[in-house]
Amino acid sequence: MSPRWPRRCIAGFGTLRHLAPALHDRFDAGTASLADLDAVMDDYITAVEAESAAAAGWPDWINVPSKVGQVAAMKVFARAREPYAELVQHRRVLAWQ
Repeated sequence: MSPRWPRRCIAGFGTLRHLAPALHDRFDAGTASLADLDAVMDDYITAVEAESAAAAGWPDWINVPSKVGQVAAMKVFARAREPYAELVQHRRVLAWQ
């Protein structure tokens, strides 16, 4: 097994390409706050419970929105931390989008 396997597996599901384009703006780490991302994930849970997630464009597998949310949250967190904020702003931090 490749030593890079876990990174590829985890990071791959955290990319926006696995979500419907209509959902991409909801995970905009450049403008969102952690509270905004929390609200997005709450909306997802509500949609799943109401059985309307598929109609809203959410994927069938929970791992995708979970990982996309985790990646976005770390980007938001890094944006607020110096000296990482400048790196994130200039996309020098790994941008899994």
